[in-house]
Amino acid sequence: MSRSLYGRTGWFKSTRSSETQTCVEVRFDETDVLVRDSKYLRQSANEPDQQPIIRVPKSCWNGFLQLALSKGSGAVALSQVGHDVLTVVVMLGGGVTVTSSGQQVELRFTEAEWDSFVVGILEDEFICATAS
Repeated sequence: MSRSLYGRTGWFKSTRSSETQTCVEVRFDETDVLVRDSKYLRQSANEPDQQPIIRVPKSCWNGFLQLALSKGSGAVALSQVGHDVLTVVVMLGGGVTVTSSGQQVELRFTEAEWDSFVVGILEDEFICATAS
């Protein structure tokens, strides 16, 4: 069942994530898809303007989604020159780490958070119109 959220503005998460559940959050801008971890803002000591965010060029977004769907570890080049690589590592307990080498950002998700994101991908919630 497709629940496409194309055209949505602002941060959003999979409809499979409950309101209280921390999750993978996504936002589409003109050229990139931004990814962050909602747990960061739930910790009162963290500064919102310092929140770690990974920028994925729209041209690389489908590669990232396919990697997430594989449920395995792997990498996607985020630049033509190879200076930025997005790495997904599936941990032993099921959690996932997403790291951008060029942006020097690491996001950590629990198994439940990542699973909700993957279900959202399967239901076409994260389709980006200009992604190739």
